[in-house]
Amino acid sequence: MGVLFLHTPYCFMKFLKTKMKNFENQNTQSETIRILLVEDEPDQAYLLTEQFRIESGGYELEWADCLAKGLELLEIKKFDFVFLDLQLPDSKGLDTVDSLVEQFPLMPVIVLTALNDEGLGLEAIKKGAQDFIIKGGGVFKQLSRSLNYAIVRKKLESKLQQSEKRFKNLVVYSTDSIAQLDSQGRFLYMNPSGIKINELDSFEDIEGRECFFNVREEFKGTLRESLAKAEKGERILLEYISRTPRGKEIWWEAVVSPNIEDKIDTEGFTMISREITERKKAEEQVKKLSVAVEQSPAAIIITDPDGNIEYVNRKFVRVTGYSLEEALGQNPRILKSGETSPEEYKRLWDVITSGGEWRGEFHNKKKNGELFWESAVISPIKNQMGGIIHFLGVKEDITERKRADEALRQSEVKYKNLTDNLKPLIYRANPKTFHPTYVNKSVKDIYGYTKNEWLDNPDLWEDLIFSEDKERVIWEIEETIGKLDNAIIKYRIIRKDKSIRWVEDNISLEKDQNGKIVSLNGVVYDITEKILSEEILRRSEKLASLGTLSAGVAHEILNPLNIINALVQMMKRKSPAPEDLKKNLEEIMSQVSRAAKIADNLRMFARKKEGEIKPVDLHALFDKTLILLEHDLNLENVQVEKLYDKDLSLIKADEDHLSQVFLNLLNNAKDAMQGGAGNIVTLRTKVLEDEVEIRFSDTGPGIPEEFLEKIFDPFFTTKGPGKGTGLGLSITHSIIENHGGTLRVESAEGKGTTFVITLPVGGSKEKERKSRE
Repeated sequence: MGVLFLHTPYCFMKFLKTKMKNFENQNTQSETIRILLVEDEPDQAYLLTEQFRIESGGYELEWADCLAKGLELLEIKKFDFVFLDLQLPDSKGLDTVDSLVEQFPLMPVIVLTALNDEGLGLEAIKKGAQDFIIKGGGVFKQLSRSLNYAIVRKKLESKLQQSEKRFKNLVVYSTDSIAQLDSQGRFLYMNPSGIKINELDSFEDIEGRECFFNVREEFKGTLRESLAKAEKGERILLEYISRTPRGKEIWWEAVVSPNIEDKIDTEGFTMISREITERKKAEEQVKKLSVAVEQSPAAIIITDPDGNIEYVNRKFVRVTGYSLEEALGQNPRILKSGETSPEEYKRLWDVITSGGEWRGEFHNKKKNGELFWESAVISPIKNQMGGIIHFLGVKEDITERKRADEALRQSEVKYKNLTDNLKPLIYRANPKTFHPTYVNKSVKDIYGYTKNEWLDNPDLWEDLIFSEDKERVIWEIEETIGKLDNAIIKYRIIRKDKSIRWVEDNISLEKDQNGKIVSLNGVVYDITEKILSEEILRRSEKLASLGTLSAGVAHEILNPLNIINALVQMMKRKSPAPEDLKKNLEEIMSQVSRAAKIADNLRMFARKKEGEIKPVDLHALFDKTLILLEHDLNLENVQVEKLYDKDLSLIKADEDHLSQVFLNLLNNAKDAMQGGAGNIVTLRTKVLEDEVEIRFSDTGPGIPEEFLEKIFDPFFTTKGPGKGTGLGLSITHSIIENHGGTLRVESAEGKGTTFVITLPVGGSKEKERKSRE
């Protein structure tokens, strides 16, 4: 048989050198590529081997003149891939492939076929060959493809073997119990640690049994429910108790995960369990000790090695008047009354830091200034290495304390509403300067500033009030203080990111027993969405009323217009009129046509019925609409940029009405930019759960702030006389609203304008159905 490559030996060797270099660069260690050539023509095989040796390096090519010798070499040596001739002395055709693949299924095989045996090569691939090469011309391109396949397969095979080895080591040497269960919850496998912890002789003891066969009765239901949830794709964490064959009870913390095939079907479960028996015992012991400490009649205090308080019990709070929150992080010296000498404190510290126990008495001072006596035992807590990690103080009140509970109650009342876990902003402020003395962490959610930033800049709250609202807000706060009353103030703020939000400030005055105001307290809510909703409702009601009026006006206008139009037409058909009369008639016709257009727009604005709702491709519809205005846009030097969301599919809508929306917005953008260079209209679409967002942006001069609230009002226009009816955006707003969507505008002078549309993917009827549900 003839061997390929002989027609282009130089090209092949140059190619192989390149492949070798790339293969070595892709591996952390360079290694030799070993090739086995199974070919019965000795002259051609020898020529090919010599050519390899002369032209390149970094590989080895070994020759076998028959299939049997090739199989023998594969048994005793390692090769990266095989070039296999199908016509050999001891094997013919596809039997050759069958024999090699059957014994070495993972070995990449490249089949050599004759020029007229391409069909045989394809059959060889079906049998398991990596690729086939036709002997003769065009060898170089075939070889490039084949070697690529072979090298990639070798790398993937190596990575797979390493991955399998790592996974096996993780499972086998894990100290946790790892088990595989079938879809009925029966054991298919358990690793050595699981067998050992469960005190089993071997896996055969439980193979095929249900996983809850040894679970204590009260936990079986929980385990069954967990498997049912896992079967639906959930990952379940649970705890339960099992009993070993030797009667030992074990607490387990287990994670049950589904084994999902093709992202659809659950093929059994993986259960990873960790023995937590000792932890449960320790938790129970800690719980008992905790209850004992909390209910102890003695005051107990624990500090770190530097003397900073880490824990105090309830009795300490009741005796001293300091709450847990106030005591944490403090030093016990907060109780010093000055009546214990510094020498005594030094002796105490020397004793306990040297590992001894100190006993004595203190004449301390409570939070309210009341002096009290207490006896104390202070000793170090050591770790296993003998190092001091804490100090423990057990103290007994040896005085009568009658007002401790009241002091504690007042402390709790003072701070119970000032918590960082509430969503609204909670604050306290000086009633004279209005400077904040406390804020919770929600200040960042509402204003964008951290607690430290807020407290470090006492005038920041006033600086962030919207300029038009500031004077009113300050006046209302002063009125509230003057009338000794509470108040609710709504105003706008400017967040750190420069966005404007609406807030509702609920102000209350904190007074002392004499009625003097000691603090200005407040709760601030972000009500921006509520304000927007109210504005949308107000605008909708306004447009609905105007729509009814517009329908009547349009009807009344069209009747006389039709009559005027008919009379003018009759006058034009009569004998030739003077030129000036002819011009007047033409002007009358023009104005009649304009008035009729206004009337038609009024009727369109007033019409609320839905058109034909059907699946619409928004991108295709916009492209089609764009064609209608392409000439006008080019004349005005306007470029259109389309940023389409590739995940957007068809939505249900009225295609004609949406086309009118696109036309109105494109015309408005074109007119706003008024020609010149750098004029760009950008259409951006984005999928938002069950809605789609469409943003029309232009690079025009923007809309003045005082016009933004009127932009969708009928007959309002910023265009010059005769250039607009003021109904385009009102009609656009009505169309979007009829589709169950929203339309809003974002603009600032000198920064262009963006109209933002949201539409339900399922159409207006679908959105109404969901709202009713």
